[in-house]
Amino acid sequence: MATVMLVNGVDISTCNAKFFNITPAARTVTNATEILDGASIPVMMPPAFGTKEYTLKLNVYGKGRKEIWENASRLLQLFSEVVDVSISGFSDNGKQRFFKLSLTKVSQEEYGPGKGRWDALTLSCTGYEYGRKAYLWSPCLQLNKSGNGGILYEDYIENMTNEFHAGQTQMATAPVLVDVIINQGKMCSDAEEAGVAPEVQGKNYALHANIRISGLCRNSAGKDAGDMTIDVREHMEPDGNYAGRGITHIEIEGKTGKLKERTANAEGNWGRLEYSMPSQLKAGFPGQKIRVEIDNPDKTTIYRQQDIYVVLGLTPVYL
Repeated sequence: MATVMLVNGVDISTCNAKFFNITPAARTVTNATEILDGASIPVMMPPAFGTKEYTLKLNVYGKGRKEIWENASRLLQLFSEVVDVSISGFSDNGKQRFFKLSLTKVSQEEYGPGKGRWDALTLSCTGYEYGRKAYLWSPCLQLNKSGNGGILYEDYIENMTNEFHAGQTQMATAPVLVDVIINQGKMCSDAEEAGVAPEVQGKNYALHANIRISGLCRNSAGKDAGDMTIDVREHMEPDGNYAGRGITHIEIEGKTGKLKERTANAEGNWGRLEYSMPSQLKAGFPGQKIRVEIDNPDKTTIYRQQDIYVVLGLTPVYL
């Protein structure tokens, strides 16, 4: 059975290409071990693993040289950005592995006679391997319920409610990259009674909270690097009032700090969002805890109940 290879979800067979093999080569390792002036014993530091180098070999076919070159060109176009690659059967103890790759060099050679010829593409890439994302959920954190003040939630990460894929039985050990998802799940059943805009009827109320998350920002040695803060506001109307329009769902990528998703409860770019994180978000360290503090920045103005869930999307990275 032929190996199926997908590049950003596109099967390379659409370019009349077949996977041949992939081999890892050198990998980057940094180490700050040194002998300080006047010291007789070096200061030993743990290594920090970086990206790997890979050699990916693919065969490209076609009816003659012109078609082969056109197919090779279309195939290389798939690698014109950082790509996610999946290769069927590439797993470790039954757990599927994927590749995050960036192309650095290409060579192309022609093989075979006449109409039976094909070209072999050798792609040099840098990147890393990762596993399927799993999700951990906090309990429902209810803000503004019965006039309550701020909310504090703290637990060991491994104790959070899990949503693992088939074959996953526990959270992977470090390094695990973490995406943070904040979701407000309380729905507006009566817009007039709640004093909000009609288009919010049947939609979730907007987030309006200061959120501080501790325990996820970690440096390369696994040490705590500070807190992640998320400040999200309902849209303020020209008259200074709030009509319920705003953000109900956000997702922040823990590796890059990029905003991956922002969803509002009304058509348009409603609400305001600001967030900061002093380092990448990581999990999988022994005894690691998460602490979430949520407060309402406008207790006298925004009093609608919010059912807030903090969800961690965990992606194991293989060294």
